[in-house]
Amino acid sequence: MENKGLDKLVKAIQQYSELDAKSLRKMVDHIPVETFARGTMLIEQGQIPKRCYFVLDGCARKFSIDKEGKEVTSEFFTENQSIALFPNDEYSRSDYFVECLEESVMIVGELSQQESAMAKYPEFESIVLKMMEAGMGNLQDTFAAFIRMTPEERVKDMMQKRPDLLT
Repeated sequence: MENKGLDKLVKAIQQYSELDAKSLRKMVDHIPVETFARGTMLIEQGQIPKRCYFVLDGCARKFSIDKEGKEVTSEFFTENQSIALFPNDEYSRSDYFVECLEESVMIVGELSQQESAMAKYPEFESIVLKMMEAGMGNLQDTFAAFIRMTPEERVKDMMQKRPDLLT
C-alpha cells in the first residue's frame, strides 16, 4: 500500500501545486506511510501532540471527554484530510483524542521535524500553506453552519456532505 498511498498523496496535493506528478513524487518518496488498526489512539487527551497525519485510506474521529465523562465528537477525518493538532507551544497538551474508527493508512509526520523537511523541500512549504488555507476555509464554513443549525439539521447536512461517514 505504501507506493499506492504515496501515489494517492501526489494526486491529492497536485491541486495545490504547479509541479508535475514526477517532481511531487520525488518530494514525497521519503514520507513514512503507516497502517493503524481500528481503535488505535493517534492522539490522547492530555498528551503533548508530537505527530501529524494525512489520511490516505480509512476514518478517524476527534473527540474529547468532558468533566461528566461524556464523549463529545467534534470531527471526522477521511481520505485526503489532514489530522494536525497544533500546540500553542512545545508544552501544550491536547484537548482531544483522535481514534481510528477502522483500519487506516496514513502519512505520518513528526512535528519536531517539520522545519527541517520544509528546508529540504522549500516548494513543499507553499503546498502545505495552500492545503492549510483550504482546510481552514472548510473549518470556518463547518463552524458557521454548526452555530446556525439545529442538531437534526446538522445530521442531515453531514449525511449530504459526508455520505462516506455513514457507509
